[in-house]
Formats: sequence, structure tokens, C-alpha cells
Amino acid sequence: MVKTGKLGAFTMGEKKTAMVNLPAHFVTANVANENGWQYSELVDYSLKDQNGKVKTSEANNGTIEDVITLSEQFEGSRRHGYATRSTAVTENQPVFSHDKLNYDNHDVSNLKKRLDEAQQNGNNMYELAFSIRGDWLVKNKLYDPETGILDQNKLKRAEQVVAKKLINQGFSLPLGETPEDVAWFGVIHQDTDHLNMHLWFAKVSPETRPEMLKQTGPYKGQQVGVIPLTNIEEAK
Repeated sequence: MVKTGKLGAFTMGEKKTAMVNLPAHFVTANVANENGWQYSELVDYSLKDQNGKVKTSEANNGTIEDVITLSEQFEGSRRHGYATRSTAVTENQPVFSHDKLNYDNHDVSNLKKRLDEAQQNGNNMYELAFSIRGDWLVKNKLYDPETGILDQNKLKRAEQVVAKKLINQGFSLPLGETPEDVAWFGVIHQDTDHLNMHLWFAKVSPETRPEMLKQTGPYKGQQVGVIPLTNIEEAK
């Protein structure tokens, strides 16, 4: 996965045309606290440069590692805001969740509060990314390589379904004790040779259910972190 210097310039004509899963990551509240990270830092809505100017379409000619870890995202958010960095998105309001395809400032403010509440309550932050090849997008009538037009709304609706499945079926019990007990958001990034759909989520209220807590070992009493790969595959 490499940056292209453009938005929506996906590689075409690859032999493999399937969707590719990138590794799932999670960060515990303890690790975040030790490093001075706030879960809300992953959502940087301002999209402004150091001079206060809004940036929504500037090209990025940098390089990217094959996998950007969640800890690297936290560090990057101090500078630019990983999720909503202007070099990767084409919308002024790119953040979406279960209830809206484009979050406004008020929505993002509430989301940040809920994410920080999740951290204060000792819960993990989970992140998954799905890398999608250009040929798959064309085959499914989601992308026109001639015009560079991408059907983001259709992709977002699909990710809403994926998020619901992961949150409700990814663990031994639904992650949230009620539908409102999980804060999640997604963003579509278009600055690499494959389209990347990112999903971040966290339980808000304190986790007390034995099935969702480590029962032995050095992490006894902490929230379960690993999502089985089979559960991720079933959610796609």
C-alpha cells in the first residue's frame, strides 16, 4: 500500500481483485493514559493547517508504511488528525457513524466526549481497516476510473452494516450492553493505491461482564482485546 500523490487514483488491472483485510488493532485505556493519548484525538475535525486555513484537497506526496498502527495514529493526530487528514479525504465532513453519513461539528463534539468517556471507564479502543482494490470497486460500480468519481455514500452504508456486525458479533457477547453503549466512527481514505475504509469503536460504560474480561494472566480484569479473524471475515 503506497501513497499516490492524488486522491482516488487507485491501481487498476491487478491480478488479485478481492477486498484485503488489514490487521485489526486495539489500544487499552491504560496504555493510552500512560502515553498521554486521548481517544478523541483520533477524530480531528478541524482540517486546518498551521495558518488556520481549511485544507480539503491538497495532494500528499509522502510515503506510508504497509500498516499504520493505532499508536502511530495517536501520535499523528497531534499534528494533523489521522482520520480526517485533508490529504486523504475529499469531503469537508468525512466522519460518519451509525446515524449519519456526514457528521457536523456538533456530532463530532458529542462523539469525542463519548470516546473520552470510554477511555475514562477503562475500555479499549479498537480499529479495523479494509483495503479495497480499484478493480473490485469498478466491478461493483462504486468507482469510475475515467472521472475519478467514487460512490462514498454506498461504501459508508456498507461499512455501517459491517460495524453493526462486528460490534454485536465480534466478541463472545455484544460489545455494548445497549445499542447506545458503543461509540464508533468511520472514514474513507483515498490517498493510496487501494481505497481504505477505517473503523474505530469503543464501549462507553464500564465493562463488568466476566465474559468480556480477561480471567487469567497478567491482564486479568482487563477488557478482552483480540477480535477473532473469523468474526472479521464474517462481518465483511
